[in-house]
Amino acid sequence: MIISVAVLLIVVLILAVGWWNEVNKNQELKSQIEKYQDELSERPLPEANKESEPDEVGTFVKTRMSRPATPETYRNVFDLDVNGQRILAHLAHMYTTKSTYVRGGHDAERESCFRAGQADVVGFIYRQINKVNDPNYKQEDEVND
Repeated sequence: MIISVAVLLIVVLILAVGWWNEVNKNQELKSQIEKYQDELSERPLPEANKESEPDEVGTFVKTRMSRPATPETYRNVFDLDVNGQRILAHLAHMYTTKSTYVRGGHDAERESCFRAGQADVVGFIYRQINKVNDPNYKQEDEVND
């Protein structure tokens, strides 16, 4: 019985010391917070000096929903405009003049598919232009490929 009372007193003493340490830590934190708040309140706020700082400049980009491109759009851009013709000729030279087939293994197959995809984009532009230049073309019959 005496041993159990002694053990109980030791446990109570340990808990009391732990509680006392927590109380002291909280008081130290509160005093540090008050110290920092006093220090911050003594500092003056920086004043904006408008003469030395230029106004912010930039470009505001607003996106808007536009109608999808029609075959006539392709004709206007790549067939009727001189700069569009130059760009289309350059794209055709860059991506349709070389063979799409590459000899080799798995990596060569991927390269072949990549080149075929590049050539197909230029081919799509030509198909859209030819669709509009067809005398039987009507805008209502338009279906995107």
